Amino acid sequence: MPNVLLAIIFAIAGLIGTSIEWQSVEAEECGFAISMPAQPEVMADTTRAPVGPIITLNYVAIDEADSYNVGCSTFPATFFAVVDKAEFLDGGVERFVGGTGGELISRQEVEVEGHPGRRYAVKVAEAVIYNEVYVVGRRVYQLSVSRWEEVDFDEDEGLKRFFGSFELRQ
Repeated sequence: MPNVLLAIIFAIAGLIGTSIEWQSVEAEECGFAISMPAQPEVMADTTRAPVGPIITLNYVAIDEADSYNVGCSTFPATFFAVVDKAEFLDGGVERFVGGTGGELISRQEVEVEGHPGRRYAVKVAEAVIYNEVYVVGRRVYQLSVSRWEEVDFDEDEGLKRFFGSFELRQ
């Protein structure tokens, strides 16, 4: 009986997953647009760093199984004048992997509208976190999807829809 109940639950979850209506999200305060599986909750944070305040807005949407996030951090005006963008991005990947205690399973250089970025996936316990990070002027955009399964970054429809819809609006 428990197996039948589990099969029914997964069948219902599958039906729910197919009825998700993705929404276009315009984040004027951060200068981007993206498609997300639900209207995101927006959370703000300010980090007091030696270089000055770093202001971050996080847009988080959760569907039945996955978490979708876009973080937009605004750094002090002089920060990227003295910090190499490629080193910042590569160091960010290493800090993320080390901070999560995860295993890096893929990594590549990418760009959005001519701005440098990194795409990487990290296996953390039973989940996989897919990330794209870009440096655009004073801003750092981090797009991420947390999943319970490992999929191909370039083949999965949900990942392609989310990451492929990111547009700068500055």
